[in-house]
Amino acid sequence: QIFIGKFNEVVANLNNSGQTEFAEALKTLKDAVMASQHIPDDKKKEHIEVINQIGDEAAKEKPNKTLLKVMGDGLFSILKAIPDIAKAVAVVAPFLPH
Repeated sequence: QIFIGKFNEVVANLNNSGQTEFAEALKTLKDAVMASQHIPDDKKKEHIEVINQIGDEAAKEKPNKTLLKVMGDGLFSILKAIPDIAKAVAVVAPFLPH
């Protein structure tokens, strides 16, 4: 539950910085991770932590785009192979540096 509280803070920061669409995309990804039948609970916590870090970095006045790309690529490489997460990954991908 601590991670969900932190996630809500991340979403608020993104909304405050005018990144409401990205905040909604991260919510979609978080919900998909939490609902996944294919991810063990301990791994869900780790994935949510990475999603929080991506959101935190993106909300900064001058986000480190290289860091965002590396974190996004790493998370996506794991999650895109999970059948019930793939669509949510596709929703978030356009918001991260390529």
